[in-house]
Amino acid sequence: MIPTYKKQVIDTQKRINSWHNNSAKRLGIKIDEICKKRAGLDGAIHFIPGLLKDEYKFRSIDMKTVKMIIEQAMGYEEQCAAHTSELYNKDVQLISKDGRLYYLPE
Repeated sequence: MIPTYKKQVIDTQKRINSWHNNSAKRLGIKIDEICKKRAGLDGAIHFIPGLLKDEYKFRSIDMKTVKMIIEQAMGYEEQCAAHTSELYNKDVQLISKDGRLYYLPE
């Protein structure tokens, strides 16, 4: 079952990345420059200054938002590290007493 679930996770991650990329294009978000294209009344007010300087077409966005986008687009493999300890490969002795379970390493 693990390969099936792994494929589903990979497919879902690809769809999340695609959604983030499409949304960033649609909203005019530039992650690397931490800004987004002005829209609505704000965009209308800054239209003429934007003709003179390209930076007036954009406004900064919150760094918290940028971090969330980056973390979600990064994927599960970079965020989750596998446990490489040998702890679970060691033999133990199990003791049951008064309904409680105890284990003793050898």
